[in-house]
Amino acid sequence: MLDAWRGFFAGADAPFSWEPVTVVVIGVGTLAYSSGPVTDQQATVIAEFNSMWRRESDGVWRLVFDKRAPVRRCGATPLTASAAPH
Repeated sequence: MLDAWRGFFAGADAPFSWEPVTVVVIGVGTLAYSSGPVTDQQATVIAEFNSMWRRESDGVWRLVFDKRAPVRRCGATPLTASAAPH
């Protein structure tokens, strides 16, 4: 499986990046949801990510589910990460 992902991290520059703009901790603090834009090297939003996290008994947050979603565009001009809603 590592070979399938190698193209995303083998070079000097990553082909995309992401940052959470929404993080919600659910219930008693053991589940969380994060989402935000995925941008290309020109800072153009190319997708959105949605992730679910679980805090384990050792206190470490571990990824449970991760999903990419298509960008929802409201106009002809693509959003950039700096223009993404916070």
